[in-house]
Amino acid sequence: MIKKITNFTDDNISALANIWLTENLSAHDFVDEKYWLDNLAYFKSEITKANVWTAQENNEIKGFIGLVDSYIAGIFVMENFQHQGIGRKLLEQAKSENDKLTLHVYQNNQVAIEFYLGQGFRKTARDIDEDTNQIELEMTWIKS
Repeated sequence: MIKKITNFTDDNISALANIWLTENLSAHDFVDEKYWLDNLAYFKSEITKANVWTAQENNEIKGFIGLVDSYIAGIFVMENFQHQGIGRKLLEQAKSENDKLTLHVYQNNQVAIEFYLGQGFRKTARDIDEDTNQIELEMTWIKS
């Protein structure tokens, strides 16, 4: 079930932060772990400013998407629930409310790049993330 968070609580912020940290560490083994740990408090403070939809089952958050305007700040799905269509459903929710979406993804995260290409995104720019010194791609989806 896809559900928008309309009232952030300590419990759902903690659940989101746990998923964010765990999945970033797993998907980005090419980025120093310290970067993610150092940014955890920032994530917790900023997530409440985003539009967040969760994928839930039995009141347990299995994944989420965070949007700031039409920018996808991230899609995160717990590892044991990946490859079950949760990310696609979260992205469909974002697409249903926007005519254009953009995001950034590390070039080394080929799994994510392939996912977004399969969902109709295209690569629109390439840059260096100064915080991690990693190449990142901007990807854009435009409603047809």
